[in-house]
Amino acid sequence: MMPGNKRKSECGTLLNMNYFKKLRKENNVSDSIIEETVSCEKRDDSVNEFIPGPGTPEKTVTNPDSHPATPNGQRKSGIDPKWKPAFPWMTVSENGQGMLCSLCVKHQKRPKKCVPGRAVWVDIPCTSIRRSSLVNHKDSDSHKEAVVFDVAEAKTGGGIEAGFVREEHVNREAMKASMTLLYFLCKEEIPHTTKHKPLVDVAKTLGVDVLNSLEKGGNAKYTSDDHVQEVVNIFGDTIWEPIRQEIQDSVFYSVMVDETTDISVTCQLILYVRYLKDGKSKTVFAETISIPNGKADTIKEAIIGFLHKNQLPLDKLCAFGSDGAAVMVGRKAGVSRQLQNLVPHLISNHCVAHRLALAASQAAAHIKYLDKFKKIVEQLFRFYNYSAVRTASLREIQTVLNEPAVKITEAKDVRWLSHDKAVRALRRCLPAVITSLEFEAAKGDAQAQGLSCFVQHYEFVAALLMMSDVLPVLSALSRAFQTRDGTYSLVGSLVLGTISTVKTLKENPGEHFHSLSTVMSDLVDQPFKFHPPTDRETEHFMKNVYNPFFDSIVQNLEKRFPNIAELEAFSVFSPQLWPEDSEEFAEYGKDEIQMLSVRFQSSLNCQADVQSEFQLLKNTVRNDQKLVQEPASKIMETVAGPLSETLPNLAKLASVGLIIPTSTADCERGFSALKRIKTDIRNRMKDCTLNSLLQIAIEGPEVINFPYTTAVDKWAGRKNRRLKL
Repeated sequence: MMPGNKRKSECGTLLNMNYFKKLRKENNVSDSIIEETVSCEKRDDSVNEFIPGPGTPEKTVTNPDSHPATPNGQRKSGIDPKWKPAFPWMTVSENGQGMLCSLCVKHQKRPKKCVPGRAVWVDIPCTSIRRSSLVNHKDSDSHKEAVVFDVAEAKTGGGIEAGFVREEHVNREAMKASMTLLYFLCKEEIPHTTKHKPLVDVAKTLGVDVLNSLEKGGNAKYTSDDHVQEVVNIFGDTIWEPIRQEIQDSVFYSVMVDETTDISVTCQLILYVRYLKDGKSKTVFAETISIPNGKADTIKEAIIGFLHKNQLPLDKLCAFGSDGAAVMVGRKAGVSRQLQNLVPHLISNHCVAHRLALAASQAAAHIKYLDKFKKIVEQLFRFYNYSAVRTASLREIQTVLNEPAVKITEAKDVRWLSHDKAVRALRRCLPAVITSLEFEAAKGDAQAQGLSCFVQHYEFVAALLMMSDVLPVLSALSRAFQTRDGTYSLVGSLVLGTISTVKTLKENPGEHFHSLSTVMSDLVDQPFKFHPPTDRETEHFMKNVYNPFFDSIVQNLEKRFPNIAELEAFSVFSPQLWPEDSEEFAEYGKDEIQMLSVRFQSSLNCQADVQSEFQLLKNTVRNDQKLVQEPASKIMETVAGPLSETLPNLAKLASVGLIIPTSTADCERGFSALKRIKTDIRNRMKDCTLNSLLQIAIEGPEVINFPYTTAVDKWAGRKNRRLKL
């Protein structure tokens, strides 16, 4: 045997041993059986030549005991008698044209994806008469299972023990297969109660014969609605339990909440939890809670009940995030105030994405023309969205004018990025929209006449191009705020950068507004009602719309993002803000660290050591060329992770800075998943089922990575089952 073949043989034996050990663990087979199985399966690699299949009938040998050689000493094609010692389970088919596996036939072991009645080696013979075919079958999972069952039967004399081993193994595999199909439906947000049984039936027709083992009598098929709902709840528990343990192990955690009304007109409170794992923040969906009303007392009691149910200590709750509604952040009786009465060190934060949306909408609301511009854009959307004929006409016009097939989108204040998309779409197809409005107006449509008249003015085009420059800047800031694990230390710099960009756009118009004169010239040359703008119109727009709008954006951003002392204090972890002067460097950050240490003094080991730990951190980072270039979030991750034992008190403060919720965008994503799952035809869904489905959809792993063995164990341990596992 060649050295390479020897290594291959050794590796194959090792893989077989590992596989059989896995089967031993699942089927409770003794080690002696496994060792005997592997020793029986070791093949003689001295015969490695390629034997071609039967080319002609006269070359086929039907008797394996008689195999004459050719004149030149080579054996004829067909089944070689030398194969029998290495593969004792090989048998010749009745017609002598193929090979069967006696073990797989005996134990009815077929590949999982084969069509019933068409399994090679079991139902039909293998006609590829070559040694490699035998080797491939020997290494298949179905044959290995047949070997384990046969050895177990031989050891036990074919008695009760072997029967139980085979039955329990098949039952577990059947339940895993059924759970895999059900989990797939839940992960894809497909109605599981009505689709699970048909999917199981389809799988059976495709050759997943193991599912037949679930039929234990006429009334025990494990496809009923009660069984399906129970397994779905087990899926949710399997996903949530390790998450809950991680939250309990975290030094601090924060809670984000929001409320909505679902399709069944039930008030739903959604909770997300943010905590620290391995020095990094992690945000996870926790639960939805049905509440009778949206009052502050009711929401507070729901939050406290959730924390007690999951054994999460109140003293570890360091921050609370909400959408900024009065019921959430009210100074006297809001939810945050009531929680602060229970947890004095709690920090309350208003979602920065909501703040930005309010700042942008209020900036336009103060300018009369822009308020009307916003309403016209909304009317244009409804004008086409509510009429298939108008929409088809617009598409035909876009085709004729060689314009992109752009659909006018809706702009809503509750959708943070919708205004940017609506303005961009309207700008790209403006000539086609004007042509379409003129066409509809010619047919006597009064609404089309009004819209066409408003759109064909200099002010409208100027406002459209102005918005095309400023809205992408605000949209980029909104997307930065909506990142799942963003830290508050970046908020200040992002807002300041946006304010600076807006001020620059005011003095130096952007790309789109800069091309206003060219766009107007093109529109005037077309058969529209545009006329060249006068100096008075241009000056009026700049004075009453352009400049006031940019000033209003800056003012609202500064108003909505004030310097909150506790939140801004974490900026001292940013090396870029540290002064160069040695004396100033030594004093930098002392006041902020002192303020944070006083607020969280009950959680610190020694409040007096915090200042010395912070000084040590500054000196360490300043002497490290890589760390000194990192942002505050990375420095806090380093302190809360690798340096947590060296700087124990500072690590706790850094942990707080990492898990303060910057926005409730995750809650909004949870609402989207809720509306996809709890639809009008599934409006009677129970709360426990809804929570399990949300856990699967939001936090669940992919179908191939879910721990089905754990789920099967949970299911089997809940009560006595007719199915033996």
